[in-house]
Amino acid sequence: MKKRSRIIAFLIIVVAFMSIIGTTVTDISKKINLGLDLQGGFEILYEVEPIDENQKVDRSLLEGTVQTLNDRVNRLGISETVIDIEGEDRIRVQLAGVDNQEEAREMLSTSARLSFRDINDKEHLSGSDIKEGSAKQDFHQDTNQPIVTLQLKDAEKFADVTTTIKNMGTGQNLLVIWMDFDEGEDAFLDEVGKAEPKYISAP
Repeated sequence: MKKRSRIIAFLIIVVAFMSIIGTTVTDISKKINLGLDLQGGFEILYEVEPIDENQKVDRSLLEGTVQTLNDRVNRLGISETVIDIEGEDRIRVQLAGVDNQEEAREMLSTSARLSFRDINDKEHLSGSDIKEGSAKQDFHQDTNQPIVTLQLKDAEKFADVTTTIKNMGTGQNLLVIWMDFDEGEDAFLDEVGKAEPKYISAP
C-alpha cells in the first residue's frame, strides 16, 4: 500500500547571528519488504523540492536535511540507521529494528520546529514569527560562506525580545536558536560546551 508523507527540512548555517533555509520533501516511494538486513524496519526515498522557486537544492541543503533527519531518528533510540543522499535531489532513509513504525514515520514527517530561547529555555520567538517565503540565500562578501536572511512578521516584537535578552546581563544575554526543541528533555545548560550541541547557535 502506498504511503505518502511530507517533511520540512532545514539547512541551518549560522554566520554572525543566524540563518535558515527550508525545503519541502515529498515521499516518492512506497512501503517495501526490506529483507533480513532491515527486518522489522522500513525504507523511504524522498525527493527534495524547494518551497521558494528561487531556492536551489544543492549539496549543502541536502546534507543539512540529512543531519536534521539523523537528529530526529536519534531521539527514537534507533541504532541501525542509514540515511544517504542519492543523486541531485533525493534522500533515502533506512531504519532497522523499529518497534513502532508509525511513530517513526510521524517523526520524520513532522515539520521541523524552529525556536528562539534564552539560556533558561524560555521561548521568545518561533518559526511562526518568520514571514513566509522571506528566506533569501546569499554569500558573505568576505568569507564567501552561504548566508540566509529572514524577515520577521513583527519587527517591534523582535526589538522587544532583543531588549529583554540584552537586559539579562553579561553571560546571560544569549538568544539560543533551536531546531525541534524537546520540552522536558533539552536544555541549554546541558548542551553548552559540547562539541556538537543540540542547539543550532548561541551567538
